Amino acid sequence: MVILGNPNYAPKPYHLVLMSWAVVAFAVLINTRGGLLLPRFEATMLLLHIFGFFAVVIPLVTLAPHQSTAEVFATFSNGGEWQTQGLSFMIGILGMLWTFSGADSAIHMSEEIENAPLVVPRSILTTYVLNGILGFAMLIAVLYSIGDVDAALASPTDYPFMQILFTATNSAGGAITMTAIIAVMEICATTSSLAAASRQFWSFSRDHGVPGWKFFSQVEQRTSVPIYAVGLTALVSVLLSLINFGSSTVFEDLVALAIAGLYSSYLVATSLLLYRRCTGGIQLYDDSDKTLTNTIGAALTWGPWHIPGIAGIILNGVVCAFLATAWFFSFWPADSAVTAATMNYNCLVWGSVVVLSLFYYGVKGRKEYAGPIIEVDESDVQRVHPA
Repeated sequence: MVILGNPNYAPKPYHLVLMSWAVVAFAVLINTRGGLLLPRFEATMLLLHIFGFFAVVIPLVTLAPHQSTAEVFATFSNGGEWQTQGLSFMIGILGMLWTFSGADSAIHMSEEIENAPLVVPRSILTTYVLNGILGFAMLIAVLYSIGDVDAALASPTDYPFMQILFTATNSAGGAITMTAIIAVMEICATTSSLAAASRQFWSFSRDHGVPGWKFFSQVEQRTSVPIYAVGLTALVSVLLSLINFGSSTVFEDLVALAIAGLYSSYLVATSLLLYRRCTGGIQLYDDSDKTLTNTIGAALTWGPWHIPGIAGIILNGVVCAFLATAWFFSFWPADSAVTAATMNYNCLVWGSVVVLSLFYYGVKGRKEYAGPIIEVDESDVQRVHPA
């Protein structure tokens, strides 16, 4: 945004690092205040998300010169110079895959949500429907308004979408305003991501599944916030931002690693669910039965929200195929002529994390981790096991 207003500005690596730290600090503030601040902030963020969409797409559609329908739907690019257009397409879906990740964030907050078995699935579906409609509309608007693709890619801002907005409005002020809306949404998304990641880390700590679980499983009594889990998650983000001092390519690969990590975790969970479906290993849920389920040594039961029968099996099979394909191509470099600067190092980092995780589990984790800990009300225990 600064370059849009001042073309002579030359960003330094430490500028990016300091801005990253500022965003992380804001996210920590929202996540550690406790009470109703976080849910109120996210409700405000939803309104900003919807109104911000119209604030960006309306000027884009009305002011920008438009491409022809043939250029939008029948023009393909193979910038990586791969052997076939199909292979180029599969490698190019990395950006699209990122937009599909993170919708499961509500699951990581489920222990703080009332009636989570119903509310969480509904929120996930609502997220996909709402963002799917808005995202597709924005995609069509950008494609018709993109103008000169090479000029957008060569933008001095290093962000083609900023050049597209500038070309559409022919105004630095207008482009800065529209970019600011997007930047604010990214900051809000960081806050939500920190909330989801810290809660997930805390839950694994509570279940004795990570090193230092005794310390990180603690919850601050006044705010009921896992303050140490939030702190470590933020610290990792701060340390990772220091990579900007060495290589922006490595930092970009690290960001892309999130796709490989998330999609592999989705694949493991969905594959096990498909296996249990095919073998009949999940029973129907009976609300009147207070027997403990879905933990080590207990039966697996469906929640109140699931797709039964063959339809569920087909859906899980399709999802597994999609996840496996996405995970595979997340390790490919963008260009066929691979150099040290264009190499995708995700396979090395992802493999190292898996090896270290298996090593920890084999040495210590298997002695402490026995599956998720289920918290129950004392009244329920007395009904099932009367004194």
